[in-house]
Amino acid sequence: MAEQPLFDADLEADGTEVYVLGCNDKGQLGLGHCNEVSAPTGLVASHCVAELGSLGDSAAKHVKLIPGPGHVVAGLTHNFWYEEEEDIMFGCGANSYGQTGAGMANGIFSKIPARLGPMCQRKIRQLACGANFTWFLTHKDEVLSVGSNGFGQLGLDHFNDEHMPRFIQQLCGQDITDLACGDQFAWAYSQTTGEVYSCGENFKGQLGLGHNENMKLPRRVDHMCGRGVTMIDCGMQFVYILAAAMEVYVVGSNFFGKLGIGKNGGWENIPRHCQFFSGLAIVQVACGSSFAWLLAKSGGVYSVGGNLNGELGLGTKYNEDRPKKVDFFHGKQIRSLIPGKDCIWAISETHQIYSCGKNDHGQLGLGDGDGVVPDRKNRSIPVHAPAISNRDWYMCPHKGCFHGDTIYMCEMTLTDEERGQRHYEENKAAMPTFTCL
Repeated sequence: MAEQPLFDADLEADGTEVYVLGCNDKGQLGLGHCNEVSAPTGLVASHCVAELGSLGDSAAKHVKLIPGPGHVVAGLTHNFWYEEEEDIMFGCGANSYGQTGAGMANGIFSKIPARLGPMCQRKIRQLACGANFTWFLTHKDEVLSVGSNGFGQLGLDHFNDEHMPRFIQQLCGQDITDLACGDQFAWAYSQTTGEVYSCGENFKGQLGLGHNENMKLPRRVDHMCGRGVTMIDCGMQFVYILAAAMEVYVVGSNFFGKLGIGKNGGWENIPRHCQFFSGLAIVQVACGSSFAWLLAKSGGVYSVGGNLNGELGLGTKYNEDRPKKVDFFHGKQIRSLIPGKDCIWAISETHQIYSCGKNDHGQLGLGDGDGVVPDRKNRSIPVHAPAISNRDWYMCPHKGCFHGDTIYMCEMTLTDEERGQRHYEENKAAMPTFTCL
């Protein structure tokens, strides 16, 4: 069968196109090869279309992403696409620990999005990926996990890897509303009941339990329960938490000063209120591997932590243990922040996209320079990415995943009424609308 676009905006008025760029060493871009990509490239998936043959030719031609929470999600080197109308899950990239949930473990599951039978027909509500594992939340109030489990990060009461998704019994029926995964640990919380849980690696206290022992079952994070948690984002052994009144709490490793508490080194094993942000009305936290950015309701952007690759956007390569305002964004009306492992993107209200940090795989979206020598220079000051600016991007909200150096972008053709409704929902949720994976 000839390759066909998996997501084709020309098929229907509300069609969606997905573009990818960045690191691709495990085939995680879904392009059928393992070459890095520095300019937005449309996703094709002949394998995926072939898998859908039972739906008929017409249905196969109309397989597309329905943008929404958790529909394009990735870990360090593996990723998922969820087709909501048919309730079908696709995946590609690394699978050494069985993290795709395909029922097996192999080096590379697929270089083109392939159907994941065990996760189809489950009514998925959200996915969150760690470095080599995955958590799933369904509309039936079920929580499942799969993949690497050496630190108990699957929450299944053992330390064995799982190749098939398993139910996390302690969380099923607990009205969990959101998931967040770090490199080898996970958090889950309910905005309805106010309960917060964590499990997995805890060497730096990143589970917020007041000790540093790994946990193979989800444990209640007493210090954050009842505080009205609205967002959690995890980096490598550290966590940022946004709670009621837009207050910020931090916990875990403070190497590079990434907790923003005025010192470098050590750790916090009980969530600590970050006084710096009091009164700033923070609406988003975004964690990379060793740094964090925060967005205020006023549009102010702040960064803190490791800065080896210029990922703080301050024009230097000095680490910062106190949050600094990113002056570059003054007057640019930034609406969302999208962290990668060692880079970050910012999107403005006028559809302008800026990026900074590491660019060794072309993940900043700046293209190939003169076409002869690829542009792989890191940027310590945000730069405008014209190739993907001025587009009507509609991206899945940034959910708690441990990100790699791969970017997924969705462009959707909307009517004025649909665009207005989308804008209303984005502002109401105070969540970003772009995914960097």
